[in-house]
Amino acid sequence: MTVNEEIIRQAYLEAGRPDAFNPDDVRFMSDWQFGYTMGVAGMIAREKPAANFLVGYFYAESLILAEAGALVGAIQVAATSSTAQLPFFVASCDYTMIGEEFYAGAAALSKEPVIYGSVVAQDVTRVALVILIIIGAVFNTIGSSLIVDMIKY
Repeated sequence: MTVNEEIIRQAYLEAGRPDAFNPDDVRFMSDWQFGYTMGVAGMIAREKPAANFLVGYFYAESLILAEAGALVGAIQVAATSSTAQLPFFVASCDYTMIGEEFYAGAAALSKEPVIYGSVVAQDVTRVALVILIIIGAVFNTIGSSLIVDMIKY
């Protein structure tokens, strides 16, 4: 902790702003899951942020972090592809991006053509496969083996 504080102090000095250095801005958060979670929850309780964005893959810490934000009245947006944590985010956050919305939201915000194009391609492929499944079900229902014969070859 002391070494990190000195590195940051030196960086402020080299930038010509030694007066802007505040040792209270240097914080240590444990790499242990619940140590880190409780450190962040304590920071939320002390600093009372107006907004809390929980984005990424979460484990057991999801509810603790979301509840810490809810207790201080923060507007909370959660986005995760972890289906096991979705109920906690839905219950305690104002807005929740579920599964693929997480990736589509990132593509829409970044406006990067490659990411946006891959999301569009996935959506087009999904629609095409659903249409193919419906057509196959209809053909199978009426007794035709056309689709099955096409897939065999």
